[in-house]
Amino acid sequence: MSNSSADNTTILTILGMIAAFITASVTTFLAEPVKTFFENRTRKNNLKIILYKELLINYEGLLDYISEKHDVGGVYNKLMMKHGVRTEGFRHAMENELSLFYQLPESIDISILHNRLLALLQNTDYGDEQINTLVRSDFNDSAKEFIETFALYLYKDRFDNKLIQKLVSKDEYLNMLKMGGWVDLEIRAQEAS
Repeated sequence: MSNSSADNTTILTILGMIAAFITASVTTFLAEPVKTFFENRTRKNNLKIILYKELLINYEGLLDYISEKHDVGGVYNKLMMKHGVRTEGFRHAMENELSLFYQLPESIDISILHNRLLALLQNTDYGDEQINTLVRSDFNDSAKEFIETFALYLYKDRFDNKLIQKLVSKDEYLNMLKMGGWVDLEIRAQEAS
């Protein structure tokens, strides 16, 4: 009997080693993809926060600018036209996070908005002496187009609105939605006529 007991112990030891090997192999095999999944999810969320904050900064800055609270042709206008539009986050995404950027469901909408910002920046390629009413008008038209498009996309839930609500005050969020609703009504009225 001691012989069969030793055989059972040997078999159990071998089975235990096989089970440990399989467990270690599966754990090692799955650990890296799971780690990569969570890292990518975190990186995509951080990228989304950067892009949303940049869009919100541009929205608020341009809204303030076109509200004409500042003197026409004054120092503020010149600085806003030359330096007030932010695109660093978008450029970073295009240069360093391209595959993650295009995994975002809203990547096309963000690209459209940044193209509007680039068009806006083209209206600032003038010398100080040339920043006049005509240039200001072009800049205002492009700024208004960006503001309305952003508000419309927000209104139509084309962004992660829960995240945007975390990034702005409740009043700011509601004002953006209200503006998006007005833009939507304007578009519908134009389509109906």
